[in-house]
Amino acid sequence: MKKMGKEQWTAYFFLSPAILLLAAFVFFPSIYAFFVSLHDWNMLGGRKFIGIDNYIHILKDDYFWSSLRRSIFYAGIAVPLVFCVSLGLALIVRHLGRWSNLYRTLFFFPNLISTVICVLIFRFILDSAPSGLMNYIISFFGFDSVSWLGTTGGSWFGLINVFFWTSIGFYMLIMLSGLLDIPGDYYEAAEIDGANRWVAFWRITVPQMKNTMVFVFIVNVINAFQFFDLFLIMTKGGPARATEITVLYIYNLGFGELRLGYSSAISFLLFLLVFVLTIVQVKVFRVNQSVNQ
Repeated sequence: MKKMGKEQWTAYFFLSPAILLLAAFVFFPSIYAFFVSLHDWNMLGGRKFIGIDNYIHILKDDYFWSSLRRSIFYAGIAVPLVFCVSLGLALIVRHLGRWSNLYRTLFFFPNLISTVICVLIFRFILDSAPSGLMNYIISFFGFDSVSWLGTTGGSWFGLINVFFWTSIGFYMLIMLSGLLDIPGDYYEAAEIDGANRWVAFWRITVPQMKNTMVFVFIVNVINAFQFFDLFLIMTKGGPARATEITVLYIYNLGFGELRLGYSSAISFLLFLLVFVLTIVQVKVFRVNQSVNQ
């Protein structure tokens, strides 16, 4: 076995702070969460080892499956919406010339605002009182005020809009960076061959952007399943638990009912579901890529 040289030791030395941080805040908490999930652990009643009983109970928990369906519903609407619009904006911004930097800044600005501030802005817009911006606009046209966050449809409308508003700028910049990496010669050759913009988009842009698109889609899915603070601050799972997604259900179990063992089991199961979903997406992308080649 070869001994490590000075350069390798130097590299490990500079990597050690990041490795220690990952170990302290990612690896150890994950392992400890799995340990906790094997116990009936109530902050008021002590801890008792029960093996996989928590995981068996999850299979019979109707509230968990309902929350998971809401998470899938939310991701199924928010992710394609953010993906398509961010790609469309990136295509537009690429052709703006000297105005490109201005619009990049404007679209990315919501990412610089904390989620709490964004939620407060949208709560003001969707306030059920006549002073709410949406109700003020519809009352101006003679319609009655609507309790936006007091109904299931209105709550989902607000939640999806906040996720859309706070995410689109970040993903647009990633898409734009992928677009700028495509050589302009490809489009010039396509134009000479008589291809229109639609053909050039499907024959040049999409194949060249495939890695970027897959990255954006996967990260977007993961974020959608883990978006917690938005739901907690905006609706708290209401009305009548209609917007209680899985991460909020975990929070209510762990910090509301103090059932740390059971909430940890659901957390670990949610991690596995997102992990498997990510692996499936990567595998599907590789299969499609090999078929196209």
